[in-house]
Amino acid sequence: MQVNAEFLRLAFTASRLLESSANAFGAFWANASRWASLNIRMRAIILLLLLMGSPALGDDFRHYSQWTPEERVWFNTYAASSYIDYRQTEWALQQTTPSGEYRYSEANPLLGPRPSAHSTAALKLGVLAAQYWSMGRVGFASDSFRWGFKAATVLQVGVVINNDRLGISFTRAF
Repeated sequence: MQVNAEFLRLAFTASRLLESSANAFGAFWANASRWASLNIRMRAIILLLLLMGSPALGDDFRHYSQWTPEERVWFNTYAASSYIDYRQTEWALQQTTPSGEYRYSEANPLLGPRPSAHSTAALKLGVLAAQYWSMGRVGFASDSFRWGFKAATVLQVGVVINNDRLGISFTRAF
């Protein structure tokens, strides 16, 4: 297996991100009971925001305010539809029939049929963080990234529409 320079640069950047985020989050790490009192969603949001604002991303990284209007629209659409899908999934997995059987099961093979809300949120936020990083690093200047991102967004919107068609309304997110 050959390791190229780009892979090594990405791995190094990821390690710098983790290190700088841990340093910035030192007060919470020092007081574990305070960190533990935060629910998983709040922890994930705090870590995601720290990663997005981390100086370890480098000078060539473009943050949200530097993106083109097209990049922002597609990213926001993906993020919103991902959140709606998360909320639909969370609601659907709690629904049972009068006999006590579950009505719905998760179809995402990465999560299994009955994932916890925590594992679903972690996957959603991990993918969103990776997409934010990719948009900031590459952006729509790359045609392959542009069309890949648009395809992922259309797929995510399709999942929300399919959930709605199955009886799991998108209004569950609000």
